[in-house]
Amino acid sequence: SGDGTGGGGGGGSYNAGEDQDNTPGANAGPGQVIITALCFPLLTTVTDYNPCINEYITLTAESETGGETSWEDGVEDGVPFIPGAPGLYSYTVNSTGPEDCSVVIEINVRPFPTVIANAAPTELCEGESMILYGGGAETYEWSPGDIADRDVIYPAAGTHTYIATGTDEFGCVADDEVTVVVHPEPILVITADKTVVCQGDEVTLTATGGVEYDWDSPVENGIPFAIDAVGSFTYEVEMEDVNGCEVEGEITITVGAPIEITYAVTAEVLGDDGGIEIDVIGGTMPYTFDWDNDGTGDFDDPEDLTGIAGGDYVVVIKDAGTCSKSETITVDTQLGVGSNDLFQMEIYPNPASSVITLSSKGQLIYSITDLSGKIITNGNFIDNKNIEINGLAKGAYFITVEQGMISKTFKFLKI
Repeated sequence: SGDGTGGGGGGGSYNAGEDQDNTPGANAGPGQVIITALCFPLLTTVTDYNPCINEYITLTAESETGGETSWEDGVEDGVPFIPGAPGLYSYTVNSTGPEDCSVVIEINVRPFPTVIANAAPTELCEGESMILYGGGAETYEWSPGDIADRDVIYPAAGTHTYIATGTDEFGCVADDEVTVVVHPEPILVITADKTVVCQGDEVTLTATGGVEYDWDSPVENGIPFAIDAVGSFTYEVEMEDVNGCEVEGEITITVGAPIEITYAVTAEVLGDDGGIEIDVIGGTMPYTFDWDNDGTGDFDDPEDLTGIAGGDYVVVIKDAGTCSKSETITVDTQLGVGSNDLFQMEIYPNPASSVITLSSKGQLIYSITDLSGKIITNGNFIDNKNIEINGLAKGAYFITVEQGMISKTFKFLKI
């Protein structure tokens, strides 16, 4: 109006309905809006809003006004049920109470996680390490055994299947498995044709059980090589088998110095009372001895000889390895010195393999006999004589040399 007084407040913008109560006028101070609830919500409980597939949930509803509640889509109040495949589901509950509101519950069914069981590596050698780790979930438990995800483990030889149980952020669980092959440690066998040898002799070392062999220098697998030093030498080899698995081993070779012989001789005086005492150095103990006074090749003789007649004696000495040494030792005799000194005789080499040489002065007659006394050959010569012995069997023989009425018998060894 035009008298300057204030106008009343504006009316409500929406006043539909039968129960409207609009009072005109003006109020001093702020305005107010009174909202009257049109219905009462039902009290609902849900066991799980994010269940995993195939898990049960339970829905319940209660009316504050005393109405009877019921769920749509066949859901029974308070009865567990499985919603279905993964996805979003809506469930509506109604009430017979006129003042109650219907309520819609949304359930999100979660799929199983896609669990992936991993092993690194999946093929290894016994004694090597590996780890197990899962993918596609939040946490993982491994079986069999008490194995944590990404633990470093050392599995035994064989084929093993490990199961990863994975749990995602919603508690959904799934399994996966991985198979691991653990190859057993290779079996390395090292052999030597000789483990005790003489300085400068060859030895052959051979490793078996794999496909590749890496020896210490100068060794090559199965190839002979000479050892020129004296002592004990250890050679190592690394072997790899068809699976790529490796193993190491070693072997020790003992090398002895060449045998040297020194000796002291006791001459025959009264008859069969001579003797030979020898000392041996070099080689590798124990030593064995073979004197030719009782046949050869047996190596069962004592180191020293006693109670022997004058003459030449051949001894062959062997050590525990490949060292050997022969020596011809002369035992002088004082029996019949006058007649035996009428000529001097040398026989060489002794032992011999193909030819022996008789050396003296003047004209002489000779004969060669075996240990039984059987004559093998005979003849005569002046000063020197070369005799072929290629056809003789190995062993000891006697040579008897005569000059006039004087004779002398010597022993030699055919090797």
